[in-house]
Amino acid sequence: MNTWPATLPAPGWDMEEEYYKPQTKTEFEANYAQVFPRATRGRGKWALVWGLLSETDYQTLQAFFAANQGCMFTWTHPIAATTHTCVFTADSIKSKWYSAGWRANVQCPIEEV
Repeated sequence: MNTWPATLPAPGWDMEEEYYKPQTKTEFEANYAQVFPRATRGRGKWALVWGLLSETDYQTLQAFFAANQGCMFTWTHPIAATTHTCVFTADSIKSKWYSAGWRANVQCPIEEV
């Protein structure tokens, strides 16, 4: 299993994080509800976003994405320092061009498996 490139900078302050643990809810005619967990564990989801990313770092990200799309890889949370086995959840990496060879608003969502 490959590891997230250590040379990439940590995502910006606007990285979104979600803890997902599905449940099943059944409602009855008398307005009662029965709820129970559909899974025994939750999973993390992260919307990695970089405000500005150099073209070199973008090319590193793109190469890692191309080589690992559809495969599992190890990613370390930049704040909690916890390691997760993840996959890419999107079929693309989104970005905008910024002046002087920088990429702006680079978006790369991942989730735990």
